[in-house]
Amino acid sequence: MASLRDTVKDYQEELRDGIAWVAFWKTGRSWNAEYFHLEMGDYLYPEDRSRMEEIKQTDPAAVVVNGYYSGYLGEDMSLDELTAGVRRNYENGYSNIGEFIEAHDDRLPPELIEEARAAAHAAGLPFSEKTYRDGEEPDPYLFDGSMSMEDYALMHRMIEKERSERMEQPILSGYLSNLGKYTEGRPAGEWVSFPTTAEHLKEVFDRIGIDGKNYGELHITEYQSSIAGLAEN
Repeated sequence: MASLRDTVKDYQEELRDGIAWVAFWKTGRSWNAEYFHLEMGDYLYPEDRSRMEEIKQTDPAAVVVNGYYSGYLGEDMSLDELTAGVRRNYENGYSNIGEFIEAHDDRLPPELIEEARAAAHAAGLPFSEKTYRDGEEPDPYLFDGSMSMEDYALMHRMIEKERSERMEQPILSGYLSNLGKYTEGRPAGEWVSFPTTAEHLKEVFDRIGIDGKNYGELHITEYQSSIAGLAEN
């Protein structure tokens, strides 16, 4: 059975430096402690929030204290003074773990999430809590739980559709010329858009006289592209 003093002794440095938050709770007559850090937005990391919920279930009177922000604690206190400070918070209901979770929880109310989800689906768009909550786009190649499986699948269908539409649009056009006829003073050429197919190129070669026998060489005399800098030499 661990006494409160022994438990505080193990975490006295965390209490004094005021960086971490330390949870203290009881199981039977034994004291326990664990420290946590908040993320940059002053919110709990999801895994830490889940852990605190477990501690709360074990001991609803558990406290989460910090030597800088919590009352009856300070960086210059002795071990006995720190122990008395933690005990005073616990016995008086100060710094309760439930209140701490609520104050540092960035999850949105369920009714707001469902309202936003319905609006996204009405517009034919996938819904992500990450996008709605803090404006961050979800990683399309990582299922992080911020989207339902159905929304994740819809996002990928939309990505594939957009990729296909881009591929259907000409990226680069070049003027293919029959080099042999060009040197003979009888230029023959045609604009070709890329990407293209072998069948289409064969039709172009037939029209400009590249047959692999009498005329086998070609050159591209000009380029055009809607992408800035792509057609520059």
